[in-house]
Amino acid sequence: LAVTVERTRDYAFARIFGFDSGATEVVSVARLDPDAGRGEVVPLLVLEPIDCAAIYTSGQGKVTVSYDLATDTPGFIVVDSNASTCGSPNPYSIDSQGNQKGWIRAIPVPGTDIPSAILSFALAGIPPANPNRSYDPNDITSPVDPSDITDLTEPTESWFRLYPQPIAVSRRITRAPIDWRYNCKQTGYPDYPLDLSNPGLGGIPVLPCPNASAPHIDSLVNANALLIPVGYATWTSEHSCSVGNETIVKSGDWYIDCPGALIINGGHVTFNSSNLLLDGGIDLRSDAVLEINPGATSDHHVFVRAGTILKRAQSSLSLERTMVYLADGAVDLRAGTGGLEWTAPEAGVFEDLALWSEGVISHGIGGQAGNVLTGTFFTPFAEPFLLTGQAGQVQFEAQFITRRLEVTGQGQVRMEPDPDRTTLIPIRAVRLIR
Repeated sequence: LAVTVERTRDYAFARIFGFDSGATEVVSVARLDPDAGRGEVVPLLVLEPIDCAAIYTSGQGKVTVSYDLATDTPGFIVVDSNASTCGSPNPYSIDSQGNQKGWIRAIPVPGTDIPSAILSFALAGIPPANPNRSYDPNDITSPVDPSDITDLTEPTESWFRLYPQPIAVSRRITRAPIDWRYNCKQTGYPDYPLDLSNPGLGGIPVLPCPNASAPHIDSLVNANALLIPVGYATWTSEHSCSVGNETIVKSGDWYIDCPGALIINGGHVTFNSSNLLLDGGIDLRSDAVLEINPGATSDHHVFVRAGTILKRAQSSLSLERTMVYLADGAVDLRAGTGGLEWTAPEAGVFEDLALWSEGVISHGIGGQAGNVLTGTFFTPFAEPFLLTGQAGQVQFEAQFITRRLEVTGQGQVRMEPDPDRTTLIPIRAVRLIR
């Protein structure tokens, strides 16, 4: 990359001619470096620090991190694992274990020279990183079935089970970019655990927040974890924890005091302009419909103390301009043919954050074309986050930051970067080399 460097200099001898200073220019060569910088749009960041199967597809599972043509934003995937504890049956941290019907791909901006990238810390050359376990070398030379390519603007050189060939990133990204944006603290971040099943193994330090923001997540937890915020109506004072074939429409803030779950079976429940606090999860059964802030013109949150948000067969769920915090639990939205719409807040302290989950179990989202997901889905302990698709393509304009990612099913999960609805990840910088 050629750049012009301009420097203003004070003149010494030229002052006799009336010139005190002037500018000089020189053309230099710079290179992009996967090291630091303001940040890039990274739709997929995988935080697993040491093990394999950090990002994994099986069968006909496909994950494509696409591009944004309007902003010339290419696809980026970043994997923090150093692959130091790999072994059978999952010998690689980045692995497309299916056949020619499966893949892991990051797509460059078509018609330009703007490359995509898959960045792997296992290739960093920093012991005990194991570059031989970063990715399966057979994947970068194994072609996929051309009939599965739905976007014919993608370059034909990308039609492989793994594309592009992963390159080294010289340090782990860690969960710090999300913590700094939404829970900024100068001290007090716990180490990110190397092994969730063995806390004694230690962890990766999360550096202190470098800016002057505030710990917004901590404030939300303090207000909701044990107390009932002022002004919240109590659900069981008016309704059962099991909603049958009825329609319920509520406005304002609600405390859902159902310790197991709010069960909706055939019913239709709508919350307008609402923040919600739930003791348990949400269980959407056959033909259930739950709408949280439909047509919202302002931002809201849902706080779940413990439990799973579960979407079963033929149920529908929508959360508009709503951030969900799971203190202990998961989302399981893989089943059923009903719709799924989930959009993050558009302003305020939780702008762009759709989900923050502390759950140390698997999470999952699936469905079919027509689903709407925008914002950042942050599941740092999900073991794994499962993305599944029905026949055809499932498109998410969302950012996923998770411990592990597994893609299964019959279709393709396609992530399209949205610079206006994600947290930027510092992976590149421009450095002058001459």
